[in-house]
Amino acid sequence: MEPNQPVANYIYVDTNEKADELCLNMENAKSVAIDTECDSLYHYFEKVCLLQLSFSGQNYLVDTLSNIKLNAILEVLSYRRIIVHCGDYDFRMLRKCYGFKPRGEVFDTWIAARLLGMPKVSLTDLASELIGIDMPKGSQKSDWSARPLSTKQVEYAVKDTSYLEQMADILDERLKAKGRSNWLSECVVEMLERSCLNEDDSVPDPAKQWRIKGLRTLSQRQLEYVRQIWYWRDSLARKSDRPPFKVMSNETIISLAIWASFNPGKPIREAKKVKLPGNLVGKKYNDLLDALDAAANTSDKELPPVRLPCDNSDYDEDFAYVNLEPYQRAAQQVASRLKIESPILITRSQWYLIINNSNKDQLEQIFKENGILPWKYQYIKEMLDIVNRNQ
Repeated sequence: MEPNQPVANYIYVDTNEKADELCLNMENAKSVAIDTECDSLYHYFEKVCLLQLSFSGQNYLVDTLSNIKLNAILEVLSYRRIIVHCGDYDFRMLRKCYGFKPRGEVFDTWIAARLLGMPKVSLTDLASELIGIDMPKGSQKSDWSARPLSTKQVEYAVKDTSYLEQMADILDERLKAKGRSNWLSECVVEMLERSCLNEDDSVPDPAKQWRIKGLRTLSQRQLEYVRQIWYWRDSLARKSDRPPFKVMSNETIISLAIWASFNPGKPIREAKKVKLPGNLVGKKYNDLLDALDAAANTSDKELPPVRLPCDNSDYDEDFAYVNLEPYQRAAQQVASRLKIESPILITRSQWYLIINNSNKDQLEQIFKENGILPWKYQYIKEMLDIVNRNQ
């Protein structure tokens, strides 16, 4: 259903006739700029609500909630060169909802801007910096599952893709001038493997999915409280089709877990410093009490470990003794010369894995095993040389 007021220069695709016309026109396009709008802020079962496509000077808003030949559109799109800005989430959602995988080249303007060392890389900032365009704001967090779309939403959605190809051309030329085109190619492949090409990613790991941020200092018993509260929240969010954070925030889960660990059996209404949801009544309240009781009665042998084996975070207790300062200084030195941010070259967790690997004579094998892209090898070797010289 189209918005209440017209917005210039777009075609709203909500019928099969329009879908057929879109497919026919897209067959002749070399590049297609894309974006998606989803409803994860409003529903537990998030979905793609709108697919924006721009090519050959025309903008299309594909209503993915309408009964159209969406698979036909995605099939044609998959063979085009796709331009996207920070496409990790877009590709993840397209794969999750429709099994979509790009078969052609992908150009990500967000990644390209970071590899060029641009200080501001949001779509709004890049549009202003590269082509002098002011992007509309204020609709990113609106409910995209509602129909009809507002004029403001449509204007926002159209402009999300209408300038991407022009911006990509500029960034592409700058990458070529710096000899960094292969950097982008490798980074994009990594992003795609992470978001839509790795089949195993579609199944959440039950041993990890409840591990929210902020657990580093918690005891095993407190982690068990977090786990039980997290599963209570997830079950309630699923039943009510609400985003989990709208049921209870992660911060509240941690605060409640810590309080409950010191006050087993006490009514949680006595937790004055814990900001509990106002609608926590009836069955919701009783189910939460059951979750807390379950955590209190879990045997010591069944408590979760403080850190998981091979936890790919920026901290690992097994490697806590390593002094990373000289390595980070070396990374910053090399990154400054390249005029990019040092985490683009290497992360803290990768440093830990490299330093603690016993097979130092096979550096490139270590790099490969730990997900470091080939274009970064020479720079990390340079960092290690700097560290060795300064020891």
